[in-house]
Amino acid sequence: METSQAIQIENLPDKIRNPHTSSGSAMDFKKQSADYQKQLIIRCLEETGWSVEGKREAAKRLGISESTLYRRLRG
Repeated sequence: METSQAIQIENLPDKIRNPHTSSGSAMDFKKQSADYQKQLIIRCLEETGWSVEGKREAAKRLGISESTLYRRLRG
C-alpha cells in the first residue's frame, strides 16, 4: 500500500515495472496455448485418421474450420 498521495514507481510490483523480464509473459502464454491446441488436434486426428476426411471430421469435432486445423498443425 502506498502511504503518500502519489504512487511511486519503486513501489509498483516488479511485473509492472519490468513487464519484459517477468516469468509469466504473454508470449509464454501464447506459446503454451498454441502447443496445447496442437496436442489436442493431434490426439483428435489419431482417433479420426490423418486422411483428408479424418481432418474434416477432427475439425468438426473440435469446432474449428479445416483451414484453422491446418494452420495450427503447421505452427
